Amino acid sequence: MAKAYLIAIEGCSLDGLELAVRRFIRGEVDEHNGKFAPTTAELARAARYEDFRITAEAQHATRMLSKPIEEPEPEYTEEEMAKRKAFVDELLGRNRIKKIPSRDAA
Repeated sequence: MAKAYLIAIEGCSLDGLELAVRRFIRGEVDEHNGKFAPTTAELARAARYEDFRITAEAQHATRMLSKPIEEPEPEYTEEEMAKRKAFVDELLGRNRIKKIPSRDAA
């Protein structure tokens, strides 16, 4: 019996097999009712699925990490820049702490 399982999972990665077994134990495999141990074919199918998922996630991560992040610099006209500078100056002017006259000055 154990030899049949070894034959069935031949070519599956250890990570894929472990994930598949965990899914069976937790009852996450829809086609399996959980009353009996999975058949050799069920275990092999689940392990191959997990191998496929692991490979797909790794490929996606590689693609995402290899893409350069390109954010174009915004282009502003001189007029827009002057408006923005005036707005910032106005904001900073409103937030300045005003000096309170000391008692000696009164």
